[in-house]
Amino acid sequence: MRIQVLNLPDELVDGTYVNRFALIIDEHPDAPSAVDRKQIGDDWDEFAREIGGKGAFVTQARVCIDEPTATAEMVTEIVHELDGIISRRLDEHVAVRNEFHVHPSGMTMSRLNALAERARQRRDER
Repeated sequence: MRIQVLNLPDELVDGTYVNRFALIIDEHPDAPSAVDRKQIGDDWDEFAREIGGKGAFVTQARVCIDEPTATAEMVTEIVHELDGIISRRLDEHVAVRNEFHVHPSGMTMSRLNALAERARQRRDER
């Protein structure tokens, strides 16, 4: 397991620019269940925020950070890529599960479908 720091673009907070970063935890041992993996991610994310970071990314894979400072363009590209991945996963989920389902947070499938459609529209606008 390795811990790396990825510097993010400075953020304007109350008229002052604040240096932001994210922790990258790679080569992390696999957890036995999805619940354990989520807990590990949440724990690292909480730690990152406690030390002033924006969050943490935990993965079993090796991550090579060639440029330790993310530009605004890099962050935008990552967000767009994640948006596409999430949209595809939502599409797969909806295709497999078409019955009415209430999410624990109160989200219904119709709300998830609306969010997925909005993500597709944003992707198509690019």
